[in-house]
Amino acid sequence: MEVVRRVHTLSSSRGLPYCVIGGMAVIRNGYARTTVDVDILTYKSEWTKVLPLSSEISGEGIDSCVDNATGVKIEVLLADEDWGLVIPMPDPRRVSEFEEELGANFIGLHALQIIQ
Repeated sequence: MEVVRRVHTLSSSRGLPYCVIGGMAVIRNGYARTTVDVDILTYKSEWTKVLPLSSEISGEGIDSCVDNATGVKIEVLLADEDWGLVIPMPDPRRVSEFEEELGANFIGLHALQIIQ
């Protein structure tokens, strides 16, 4: 969760709309899941404005970065890319919920169920 909080700090300081998705969001919503990375959903148009990354989180390309303190990979899914999906990637601003206890934005349970 410290990586998730660092992602939130970075995103908040740079005005980047995002939400945590994937295994960490599933865990936050009460389901058992083993995961070793953090997945975030944002916009390519916004994400490229914060690149290049350095310090606590450093970039490894457009869709991947790493938390330098822990070595945990952060995968970046871009909502404004054409994924060729039947259901398009959701707008992170519309589906995110700030989780006070965890200190970050997570995809809401309803949106998470639709995606899966």
